Order: sequence, then C-alpha cells, then structure tokens
Amino acid sequence: MTETLNEVSSLLDNALVDSPETGELRANRNIFTDKGIFELEMKHIWEGNWVYLAHEPQIPNIGDYYTTNIGRQPIIISRNKQGELNALINESLCE
Repeated sequence: MTETLNEVSSLLDNALVDSPETGELRANRNIFTDKGIFELEMKHIWEGNWVYLAHEPQIPNIGDYYTTNIGRQPIIISRNKQGELNALINESLCE
C-alpha cells in the first residue's frame, strides 16, 4: 500500500508541466492512464461522496425504475407505492 501511495504521490508531483521559458503549461498525460490514480478517484470521488443519480422525471410513475452506476457500483432507483424514490446498490451485479 505504501509503495502504491509513493508511486501515485510521485506521479502527482509531476502532474503539471509548467515551463515559462517555452510557454508550455499542460497536464502530464500519465495522470489520465495511471491505475493508482484511477483507483483513488473511484474510491474517494465517485464511491465516497454524494453523486447525482437522476432527475425525478426520469422515474415518473409508481413502479418505474432507473438503473445507473456510481463509479463501479450499479444502482437501482425506483418509485414505491407511496410515490417516493428509493435507491439501492444492485448487489446482484457487483463483482
């Protein structure tokens, strides 16, 4: 774990290419393909925070449902008999 964090930390330290001499200012391409950064984004951004799921009109009627994902978590949103929306992780689709 520590080794992975050190690798990601090193990559992030070099994530921005900023060279005033050449006028170059860009993101290092490696940050978009690194598996360690991907795992951290999934865990701390997509799977660890409040995330928009759907608009209420997408599930207009009692018994309607909508499926989506939060990161790698499959989600089902449904409208119950009282007309309220419920959301749950679809465990049957989890790895």
